[in-house]
Amino acid sequence: MANVLDPQSQSNRSYGLELLAWAGISLLLAKERLMLAAVGAGLVAIKVALPLVITRDKVLAEAFVIAIGILVILFPSIKKWKPSYEEPNARWLRMLSMGAGVAAAIGIIMLLKPH
Repeated sequence: MANVLDPQSQSNRSYGLELLAWAGISLLLAKERLMLAAVGAGLVAIKVALPLVITRDKVLAEAFVIAIGILVILFPSIKKWKPSYEEPNARWLRMLSMGAGVAAAIGIIMLLKPH
């Protein structure tokens, strides 16, 4: 988010916009959009909180406020959320698919990282 709001160079801005586009595409393709948006906003808020306390940077403050705002907006819907894929004996499959998704996301981020 910081690469889009206050980039240090033009390549950082294009990298930030590219990541933002991939995040939007993954949100559109996801079956559980609500939880994906909530977890993403929560992750951004957590990752920005400590550096914000230490540095008091304006860009970090903006990112933190945006992430918390998204969480506040989504909170009433999250309380009523139930997964649409619940199966009693498919816990291992869920864990495997979550691990594969995280590995794929990390791989894509590493491939898109500017050199």
